Amino acid sequence: MLQPAPRRLVLASIDPWRGDDHFRPFDYGVRRIAAAVRGSTRTADLWQVDILSRRDADVDALVEAIVALSPDVVGFSTYVWSIEPFLEAARRLKALPNPPVILLGGPSARPVSFVREPLRSMGKHVDAMVLGDGEEIIVDVLSLDKLDKASLAAIEGVAVASPFGMRGTKRSTRTELDASPSPYQLGLVPRELTAHLEIFRGCPLKCAFCQWGSYDGERIASADHLVRELGAIAALEPRGILLVDAGLNLNARAFRALSFAEKEVGLLKKTTFSCSFYPTYVRPEHLELLSKTRAHVGIGIQSIDPEVLHGLDRSAADIDKIAGVVKQVAGIADVLLEIIVGLPGDSPEGFWRTFEWARAIGSSVNVYHCLVLPDAILDRAAFDDAYDYDPRSFLLRKAPGWTPEALERTQTRLDDEARLAGDTSMSNIWHFPGKGRGMRGQNRSETRGRMAT
Repeated sequence: MLQPAPRRLVLASIDPWRGDDHFRPFDYGVRRIAAAVRGSTRTADLWQVDILSRRDADVDALVEAIVALSPDVVGFSTYVWSIEPFLEAARRLKALPNPPVILLGGPSARPVSFVREPLRSMGKHVDAMVLGDGEEIIVDVLSLDKLDKASLAAIEGVAVASPFGMRGTKRSTRTELDASPSPYQLGLVPRELTAHLEIFRGCPLKCAFCQWGSYDGERIASADHLVRELGAIAALEPRGILLVDAGLNLNARAFRALSFAEKEVGLLKKTTFSCSFYPTYVRPEHLELLSKTRAHVGIGIQSIDPEVLHGLDRSAADIDKIAGVVKQVAGIADVLLEIIVGLPGDSPEGFWRTFEWARAIGSSVNVYHCLVLPDAILDRAAFDDAYDYDPRSFLLRKAPGWTPEALERTQTRLDDEARLAGDTSMSNIWHFPGKGRGMRGQNRSETRGRMAT
């Protein structure tokens, strides 16, 4: 008996990184979804998967590429910078005689993202939204007999349109990392790119400016899994390794598993290793691992004002102690300090105190314009007159402690400071080189769609 021809799924992402072409931090999510479909006995033989990883927001080119593939389903990996072009692409695709089913996934695929115009009106072109981790949900969706609204709405973790906007609940259970097929182990990642490594998912911290994902302490990659993962990555001769987790030192069990796997495979010591590092939980074993690699370490400070941090559910720590940790890490790795301008509860004066403190340490510094993210500040800002934000870019415009004028003056001064420091600012990121070589970090406010620690 002849098998029916596979149906076609197109997964699209937009990676805004403008540095090294081999560094593509924001297409890892679609490759994990592709691996979930390819690795499941429920979908592997029924669906052909194509990945469109774009480096621009050219909607004409994106739609043309999608139409050429004649997909049954299109899944968009949605971040703040890609949500509007993806919604415009969805509008055009839905105007076709036989339109595909349109799914939104990724960190910005949340009902609250559509509270304001123009996204509110554009949301009608989306059939369903995947809320949270998508590996298991996409398999459930593609296993449906009919991809209609009622069937999609019956899946936990999927939101569909209602008279009151997108409605749905997050999935109550989560897939273990070892159970999720790996794009590296399935051969779905090109050679010689910077590889992405995940050793646990979510973040134990609950900072209000951050969107790294919920955390139950259990979704940890085992040592055996990481041995296989590092081995598969090594075969691709990567240009470097980027740890996509909230922090190298935020889960002791996951770190032990990584240390064991590295001893078995020995990959990290052969290439560059980039990671985030929380400035409080520092142990000798963390420093030992970093010392054996060519490490680039991002340390999220955000603010040195304990009241500002407390108001954002971030634990404040002794600033002198943090300075000591930074200098200790800088002795063995390239360090990038990360701070945010426009944090609610902060002020221009408070920001400049943090900025001067960070610059005095001597490491490179990145300043990020505060983003109003779903599952974070957006959940309060969308309904609070004390806040304002750009509904297209999700950049904060106004918050407690910040008038629009004060924020604009601070950014203008940052432009001047960056030029004096011998560097030019990127879009809403200001980079200040340190005394050493320094690390020009990507906007880690959303890597795999999450925020820096």
